[in-house]
Amino acid sequence: MCGIYGYISTEDKNLSWSLNRLEMLEYRGYDSSGLSSLTQNGFDIYKSTGYISNLYKEVKSKKGKNVICHTRWATHGKISTENSHPHKTGDVCIVHNGIIDNYNELKKTYNLQDVLKSDCDSEIISAIIDIQISKYNKDIFSIIDALCALNGSYATLIQIAGLDNTIFGAKNKSPLYIGKSSHGYIFSSDLIAFQGIVKEYYELDDGEVFVATANDVKFFNLYKLPLNKSTKKYEDINFSSSIGKFSCFLEKEINDIPKALCDTLFNYQNETLNIPNLTNYECLHLVACGTAYHSALMGKYIIERHLKIPCYCHIASEFLYENFLEQRKCLFVFISQSGETFDTLQCVKKVKNLKYKTLAITNTKHSQITKICDYCLPIYAGKEVSVASTKVYNCTILAFFYLCKAKNLQIDAKLLFKIINRTDEKNLAEKMCKAKNILFIGKCEDYVTALEASLKFRELTYKNCASFACGELKHGTLSVVDCNALVIAYLTDIKYAPAINTALQEVKTRGGKTALITSIEGCNNYADIIINLETNKTMPIELYSIIPMQKIALFACQNLGLTPDKPRNLAKSVTVQ
Repeated sequence: MCGIYGYISTEDKNLSWSLNRLEMLEYRGYDSSGLSSLTQNGFDIYKSTGYISNLYKEVKSKKGKNVICHTRWATHGKISTENSHPHKTGDVCIVHNGIIDNYNELKKTYNLQDVLKSDCDSEIISAIIDIQISKYNKDIFSIIDALCALNGSYATLIQIAGLDNTIFGAKNKSPLYIGKSSHGYIFSSDLIAFQGIVKEYYELDDGEVFVATANDVKFFNLYKLPLNKSTKKYEDINFSSSIGKFSCFLEKEINDIPKALCDTLFNYQNETLNIPNLTNYECLHLVACGTAYHSALMGKYIIERHLKIPCYCHIASEFLYENFLEQRKCLFVFISQSGETFDTLQCVKKVKNLKYKTLAITNTKHSQITKICDYCLPIYAGKEVSVASTKVYNCTILAFFYLCKAKNLQIDAKLLFKIINRTDEKNLAEKMCKAKNILFIGKCEDYVTALEASLKFRELTYKNCASFACGELKHGTLSVVDCNALVIAYLTDIKYAPAINTALQEVKTRGGKTALITSIEGCNNYADIIINLETNKTMPIELYSIIPMQKIALFACQNLGLTPDKPRNLAKSVTVQ
């Protein structure tokens, strides 16, 4: 997590302009933010807790030519101005994304107990660099010596007092890019911040370090050897910072689902894509985290139904530690919306070392995962600003249908808009806000939808809810069902109706309230509230069965007076372990 932005320029730029760019990265964390402007007189540092908008009044109309800034997702140390970035030690100021694993060891080795002012592991970087440049020179080689002491992940920008025409930086396991602008160089942890001002950029690889002035940039590896790097052409990313008529980005992105599905299907039907033939493999392993993992679970059902190929789903953070039993004719599929998810990328590297073929499914075409996987199936959902993923989940499921060569696949935009624009779900949202215990149930594909529904409601409302396969309700979970419980069932296949009816009857018998989200008419007498899902023979219901709960989570979040786009403690791109 965390977002990094900076620039070195021949012209003074308004510092608020930098914050405007940094706000494009706020999805990476919004616990605090800060900015350092290096001048001939030293560092001008501004910090604030909360959203970046709080920092504007600090920088006001000030300008600078050498600026680094940061938006934080807290890992080490509480949310405070002391722990926010930039961190300054002596003549060195840094911003950092990542985790320094040997922070405590370095703190003792360099005797920094009385030097460090924060609880943040990042401060160790500025402290060690300051020691090195004090002993030797204020140059790239002293910085490399300091970086070689670090274990862990880092994308970092570095300012040194007395060198107000220079910015240094380095990358290991966290993304960092350098864009060429008309007046110098721009640095960011996401290409999106280059929009409209960069035509060419450099992508740093692990273990690479740079030194940049407004007129030149030079690259080195950690062995202090110079590197020749080529620029890549920058393509503007489809990003809009305007929510238009909507109350928040989450509402806008739910309304974007029909277009996102149509755009994705159109590109699949009209582009030549670098994807494998799944029938060449004896089994598939699907690896992901969070919402992407739920899409993998749905993908398992889709692939096994259409291609009869066994699929195994893995949570990326667990797969890293599992004893994988090798099967030679298998393909590994990695799903990551951002393409930068740390745990998922580590799994890709594990699998690549075992010489397996890999396929990435991602909404970010120019991300780390597309670079290291053998194949890539992009998603064309457009940028998601809200931390809670919606339209990307729907489009990822479409990607699995495409991989299976599902025939006569169409998107019924009118039907989708009808579901999105109705207000039937508001009554259930109000009841969910009042319930003390909320459970989601379903069978097979519907259980997967229940898992994603539970996650969406939990992350947006902060209410502790859970999801279960409906047959598991009686194996322990009924103990929490009483008059304060609300159980929500999914039902989109008639053959699951008897099991769902039985589960809801068990809940009613114990005084619990019940709701049913279903595409099956007239099959249930045990639901207090029923939300109907329309069907279309050419559009699989798995593509849109989650939409009612995406809406309910939004309604409930707003009813509770919470912030839909930026749930507490979360970030959009999880780039730390």
